[in-house]
Amino acid sequence: MTENTTTPDHTAARTTWVEQCAARFIFRGGLDAAGAKDFAEACAEQEADINGPNPAEWEKPEDVADEDMSYWGD
Repeated sequence: MTENTTTPDHTAARTTWVEQCAARFIFRGGLDAAGAKDFAEACAEQEADINGPNPAEWEKPEDVADEDMSYWGD
């Protein structure tokens, strides 16, 4: 008998995380909405690679954006 395994869909949580991260890029980094979303999506990919697919296990989006922006001056 085949066991039914399901993979949780984290799409809604990821969308919320990306929106919060993008908002931080707009507020603190002065980016436009499109640029902020691109940066936030890249951060989400990095978080998924490091911490797995569940955004509940990721760092806070504001913290990730702040860390990313801390490198902009380098």
